[in-house]
Amino acid sequence: MGKFITRCCHNLSTAMRKNTDEGKLLDVKQMYGSFTVDVICGTAFGFETNALGHEDNVFLSNVKALFAKARAFHVASVITAIFPFTFPLFKWLGCTDVPMKETSFIAETIRSAIENRRTTGGKGCVDLLQLMLDAEATGTEIAANPQEKRLTTDEIIGQGFTVFIAGYETTASTLQYLTYLLALNPEKQEKLYREIVDTIGNAEPTYDNVTSIKYLDSCVREALRCFPPVGLVLRIAIAEKTIKGVTIPAGAGVCVSIIGLMRDEEFFPEPDKFIPERFDDENKDAIPSVVRDMVFGAGPRQCLGMRLVLYEAKMAVVTVVRQFKFVKVPETPEEVTFRAGGVALAIPARPILSRSPPVTARTKLVSGTASDWKLFKRWANDIPPHIALWESSSAFSEAEVKNRLQNANIVRLVEAYRRYGHRKATLDPLCLRINKYMHVPELEPTHYGVSECDRTSVRLAGIFSSRQKQMVVGDLIATLERIYCGTMASEFDHLMTQEERQWFAAAIETRDSTVIPDERKVELAKLLLRCQAFDHFMANKFTTVKRYGGEGGESMMGCFDEVFRKSTHHGIKEVVMCMPHRGRLNFLTCMLQFPPVTMFQKMRGKAEFPPSAKGTGDVLSHLYTSVDLQYGEESVHVSIIPNPSHLEANNPVAVGKTRAKQQLRSAGSYSSEADARDGDEVLCLQVHGDASFTGQGVVAETSCFANCNHFTVGGSIHLIVNNQIGYTTEANLGRSSEYVSDMAKLNGSPVIHVNADYPEDVIRATALAMDYRHKFRKDVFLDLICFRKHGHNELDDPMFTQPIMYKAISSRRSIPDLYAAQLVRRKERKMYRYDDTLTVLTVARQSGGVCDKSVLDTTVQEWTSQLADNLAQVDTAVPKAFHLQGKWSGLSQASDDKVTVWDTGVDLDTLKFVGAKSVEVPEDFKSHPTIQKTHIDRRRQRIEQGTDMDWATAEALAMGSLMLQGYHVHISGQDVGRGTFSQRHAMFVANSILSEEAVLGFVYGLSLETPRILPIWEAQFGDFFNGAQIIIDTYISSGELKWLLQSGLVMLLPHGMDGAGPEHSSCRIERFLQMCDSREDAVDGDNVNMQVVHPTTPAQYFHLLRRQMLRNFRKPLIVASPKLILRLPAAVSSLADMMPGTHFLPVIGDSTVSAGSVKKVVLCSGKHFYTLDKERQQRGITDTAIIRLESLCPFPAAELNSELDKYSGAKEFIWSQEEHRNMGAWNFVAPRFANILGRQLTYVGRGVLGAPATGIGEVHKIESQQLLDDTFR
Repeated sequence: MGKFITRCCHNLSTAMRKNTDEGKLLDVKQMYGSFTVDVICGTAFGFETNALGHEDNVFLSNVKALFAKARAFHVASVITAIFPFTFPLFKWLGCTDVPMKETSFIAETIRSAIENRRTTGGKGCVDLLQLMLDAEATGTEIAANPQEKRLTTDEIIGQGFTVFIAGYETTASTLQYLTYLLALNPEKQEKLYREIVDTIGNAEPTYDNVTSIKYLDSCVREALRCFPPVGLVLRIAIAEKTIKGVTIPAGAGVCVSIIGLMRDEEFFPEPDKFIPERFDDENKDAIPSVVRDMVFGAGPRQCLGMRLVLYEAKMAVVTVVRQFKFVKVPETPEEVTFRAGGVALAIPARPILSRSPPVTARTKLVSGTASDWKLFKRWANDIPPHIALWESSSAFSEAEVKNRLQNANIVRLVEAYRRYGHRKATLDPLCLRINKYMHVPELEPTHYGVSECDRTSVRLAGIFSSRQKQMVVGDLIATLERIYCGTMASEFDHLMTQEERQWFAAAIETRDSTVIPDERKVELAKLLLRCQAFDHFMANKFTTVKRYGGEGGESMMGCFDEVFRKSTHHGIKEVVMCMPHRGRLNFLTCMLQFPPVTMFQKMRGKAEFPPSAKGTGDVLSHLYTSVDLQYGEESVHVSIIPNPSHLEANNPVAVGKTRAKQQLRSAGSYSSEADARDGDEVLCLQVHGDASFTGQGVVAETSCFANCNHFTVGGSIHLIVNNQIGYTTEANLGRSSEYVSDMAKLNGSPVIHVNADYPEDVIRATALAMDYRHKFRKDVFLDLICFRKHGHNELDDPMFTQPIMYKAISSRRSIPDLYAAQLVRRKERKMYRYDDTLTVLTVARQSGGVCDKSVLDTTVQEWTSQLADNLAQVDTAVPKAFHLQGKWSGLSQASDDKVTVWDTGVDLDTLKFVGAKSVEVPEDFKSHPTIQKTHIDRRRQRIEQGTDMDWATAEALAMGSLMLQGYHVHISGQDVGRGTFSQRHAMFVANSILSEEAVLGFVYGLSLETPRILPIWEAQFGDFFNGAQIIIDTYISSGELKWLLQSGLVMLLPHGMDGAGPEHSSCRIERFLQMCDSREDAVDGDNVNMQVVHPTTPAQYFHLLRRQMLRNFRKPLIVASPKLILRLPAAVSSLADMMPGTHFLPVIGDSTVSAGSVKKVVLCSGKHFYTLDKERQQRGITDTAIIRLESLCPFPAAELNSELDKYSGAKEFIWSQEEHRNMGAWNFVAPRFANILGRQLTYVGRGVLGAPATGIGEVHKIESQQLLDDTFR
């Protein structure tokens, strides 16, 4: 029943959504009426009416007509409703206004349900109808036992009619009135919404969790009090009773006015007001229980449907309130009037209309930052979504349990095959690795008391999933061998829940008989042959090119094709892919429609970009593209991201890009739909190599956040192209695990192994993986065991290191040829002799197969011809641009000859608004006293005064103002919620797992999808970035140059020599500067590969973050961010520093000294300025100026020159840094001062050192003091 009501709630949500999307007013009574009809008919009588969204539904039409009669509820109507057998009597008496037609229709529908139930036997049915049928009596039984209380058919119809009529109008009206009251009392509606999301979050409503929402119960009961659906309750006194001096004799009729009782001020003060709190637990003693429940007729005659009505109403309320906000419109009546002529039911005289816009703020996330506190509480306190999906584990029926007990040995045998069958499977297409588990003791039938020759028949219910109800034991063993020990095998016993394991077993066992259509087989053969033909063409035309062909692994194309095909069936609109070099060129041309001519131009040494593009390009195997693929009437957009040569580094990037696409589509976590799930519209397909999958740690890092909030994409499909060798290293030396895929078990993901020699099994395996991912939204892994025809590349000779393997490879046919041979119709020839002469006639006929060889040959010839045509165009074709298209149109590549300045200021009112909102918490939330005092109250004070803005406040103002302008902000990293230095205290951020490479790759992936997202990654300490060095080297620093893909990524790297030791002092700023393409002998423009800054004020940080989004190009921004100066009183800014007309200053001069008296100029960067300034003041020095270099790259030569010209009397120019000489910015700035500015700098700082800092406190103090002495001597 619960699942059915949940489905009805989803239908209700969909119907309301359609109504609001069309901008219509919502007739809540009509909507709730349809909902109630569906629920009652399904839960009480076992048939579906599908009234929701189908206003012309015949059942619904009769119900509405019944209640629309002018006097439908006078005495005759009520009696005929309860006792249908009185229909003829009232008709004979002339009561013509009894709704006979409608009443008869409903009664006959119930009668039909009874007859259908009798026919089917009602096995497994536990609804009201079945309970009444179980209590049914025949006429003979009544005559023999007149005192026995059993039901006749007419009484069953009458009781069913009563339940329907009573349940329909009362429930629909209650929901209508509650919606009406919530629209009139928005503060109550908001409180109810908060409690719903705080209590159950985004979990599926169930009986247990909706009944745990206390305020929901109070709201429903208060609505029932304000508008009791039944106005009177009639009772017969069974004994004499005196109440307040009035004696009621036995047998007397008592009429209780529910309406009057619910407005009695003794129990309900201010009865005309909607006050749900009066039913809260703390107030329950103020209202006697008999009064509280009187709307349902308290006492022994209490309404039997009370629990169902409350459950149904609460489920509906939770569903709609989480998604919609009901508001009053001019058409909504201020007071409800009731239809005249009613006896018992309070029916409104006209519809109550409301407008219910989708509450996007309640359900939309801003890149991991919740735009609403309620949503944050839901996410923060929820069971992780992947666990929530597993709550409803399937169970065996009573009959299945009985069958399992009777056949316990068969159960153990089947479970053994499910668990160990993969050990015996034939998975190696080379047949070199004789499976050491070929004899698996656990699979010996005799171990379970049976044998292959056993002809005993066994029922399969609850044991084995098959279309057959029973099977001979010997046949069952053969079936298990074929399914679990064939050329496709699965590991799923480690899955987390019984539901997953049962689903997977059933999916495998029922797919055994799945037949692939002949047309699909031919298309698959054509695809594999095209892939092979591409390699043959390349081998003939480009003999010295390393193409990393797909030969030996062509079956992966069948996997890709099935993923895309299934995606269209599952409602997936986009697929994001990452893929290494093996077979990549084949895939790009054969499936993703990459222009072969562009690829050939690249092989001939030409650029893959148009002449106008500024880029270095990349190697052949890193090309990328995106395309719309058509499957039937549906299409799917496939994009494959560029990959670096560092294997597996592209995996987290692809996941991040997938997450960004889901956000932009308002899908999954970002959707306002109650039933939305991560992965609904966008799929991530990750392709791995076998050696790198086990050898590269980023695989495990990426898997670790696969199910984490703000990182999950609803499950990825992983394809491991298992060549059984890594470069020259064989599998047994390349890993310690039995299978290459064992890493998948880290998250409890299923693994499907498949032999690449069997392309149809590859399709079946892929379909199984896609269906599992669609249901459970978890990662699933395909282990495609294949081979590599050549060495690591086509120029490599593998016979040096793997002679046995490559002897086997060279002596076999290719996979496409083998599969094509299976499909081709064979020609049989017979010879006949004529008339005893030597004349011979040969007659040929076709047999077997599904297509003629000529069909496949034509495909290869046409494809080869197309490749040849493209090769002929190499010298004339102009490559098309892939960059700055779609979402990126309107942006441009940065200027080479100038550094642009952008006004990034914000008006005062907006700054104050954002600042106040950044520390606004709900009234019912109690902040930690220290945070309240030092963070919340202090920020409010700063915002009000407009001064002393600290670093965290400036950050909040920058992010909030960008979000107001429609940009998304995503900040991620270890401990970013509180902040490593306890400065942020904003949990609306994506706290990450303890990983650098995968998380930074994920954030970089976010930045590639759209220029309207500000993606920030913050290191716990700047020193820890080196765990992500591969991402920095191959993507962040060089991505735009290689692939023309811009990124606005921000890296916050806490930096500063404060005595914290070698790994907590330096973000290695010298490394980032060394990677910059800034020239030592020329002035920089905006078009450096990345920008490196070391800001000293909160306002500078504010402008940097805003500039990332507001300018017309994107560049990675590396920020050496502060630690100690986060709260330094001197390191503050005012709101005036952030208002319109202000911007980031690459150089900050010294306004505290007279330029004419300056003899020494000290240049520095970062927090070191505050140490120098403090020391200068303490020494009383007035002839030394301190200039801050805020931007290191691009190097601000013009600004520096302008500032230095002020000090014409200065004789000494010093670069002072706290880092060691071989670190920090010294080696970057010194040659630029000399070559561009023509000034020689003197170095003052620590000496060279192999470690970033000393770990001895006393040594640190001595070094620091010496540094100051040397600067000011």
